[in-house]
Amino acid sequence: MPYTPEQQKEIQLKMFGCDIDKFVESVESSIAFRVSGPAMVIMSMLSDVQELIYHGKTGGHEEARQTLNKAKYLVDKYLSKDKGE
Repeated sequence: MPYTPEQQKEIQLKMFGCDIDKFVESVESSIAFRVSGPAMVIMSMLSDVQELIYHGKTGGHEEARQTLNKAKYLVDKYLSKDKGE
């Protein structure tokens, strides 16, 4: 059974911490994306996760998990070889 729009929004909030389409829009409009491309944006996000883990910030594990999920989404969207090739 497909999810309702409300259920999809709730799933995205748990998984990514945001609306993933709005996140992608913000990434695509960023200077880093336009100048360096998606790989650099993803590497930067992974560095952010490293810092969250290293510093052991309260709530950092959830933020790290969501950031990893966003990075994986971007890898799939921009870097996966099986995307229509």
